[in-house]
Amino acid sequence: MILFGNIVIYLIMACAFIGCMAYVFKEDSELGAQFLEGIYSIGAIFIPVAGVTASAPYLTWFIKKVFAPLFQLCGADAAMAATTFIAVDMGGYQLADALAQTRESWIMAMYTGYMAGATIVYIILQIVGLNGHLCHIRRTV
Repeated sequence: MILFGNIVIYLIMACAFIGCMAYVFKEDSELGAQFLEGIYSIGAIFIPVAGVTASAPYLTWFIKKVFAPLFQLCGADAAMAATTFIAVDMGGYQLADALAQTRESWIMAMYTGYMAGATIVYIILQIVGLNGHLCHIRRTV
């Protein structure tokens, strides 16, 4: 059963890659247009979320070097910085686990991530998406 699941996943990935390449190399092709329509059907939030997930290594470095020391100056564990700025389902879970000084602080960081992290990340993504939409509206009016 695991083999069947892996085959299905690789088939989906291959089709997505082919559609992506069709869009990248020839935007007006039917396959490329259908690929983009499929991405948009997932929801307007997909592209920004994928961007945050793809930039997770850079965000991780930035949080470790900038925000974690600031949180530690305030007496908070560095794991709290991870889940405040990266939602738990976008890599904050693993980053908090790596930064936590104790298992208890990791658990508290998870609570923060489930409440504040997701809210902050998704609100920022919605503002970025809405700002582009508002700029387009302003230009057309």
